[in-house]
Amino acid sequence: MSLRSMFGKLKGEVWMDGSRVMLIRNAAFASTLRMPAEAGLAKIEPCDKCGRAFEERIITTGGEGSDPAVWDAAPVAVDGWACATCDAVGYPRAMSAETSLRFGGAGIDAARAKKWREAEWWFTRIAWSWPTYAPAYLDLAQVLEDRLRNGFDTAPEAKRRVQRRMMHAYEQAMTEADAILIMLPDAGSWLHVRPTPYPSDRRARALAWS
Repeated sequence: MSLRSMFGKLKGEVWMDGSRVMLIRNAAFASTLRMPAEAGLAKIEPCDKCGRAFEERIITTGGEGSDPAVWDAAPVAVDGWACATCDAVGYPRAMSAETSLRFGGAGIDAARAKKWREAEWWFTRIAWSWPTYAPAYLDLAQVLEDRLRNGFDTAPEAKRRVQRRMMHAYEQAMTEADAILIMLPDAGSWLHVRPTPYPSDRRARALAWS
């Protein structure tokens, strides 16, 4: 843990993965945040409401100190920015291939430990930063499928909610894969979609975006 995050926690701030967090505890508000259509930017202009510079944040309903019910109702995890004055947010923030590999590894480790919400959090964070990257949705869908297979959720509505999210992730993976194949007929040679859970050859995924 860095000194900055350590002192931040002492002041009552929420920090995760070395970054300050905007932790959303209201599912209704979280539901208004829409998944981006394009990859993120390296920087953002000052807040157009108050003129203050944005500060980097992980914007999420999950992770340390979160309410699992809010995460299940509105799973949000994205690297972005927030305005400390008026609570405006901007996202996604640019994510490097190396960072996505680290996040993917953390998600794989959590899934193997059957920490389903934690695994979802890491893969959701990748998908929101790289919304046109098919394998991110595939990994997320496989985690959700394993969550169902392992009987983590017992209430019928909870199961249906996870099923809907799983199907949406699989559909997004297919949509983005089809888009790449239409634009680049030879893309199948590098599009790294495996039938086995949690791709282990992560270097291939990074090379696809280098």
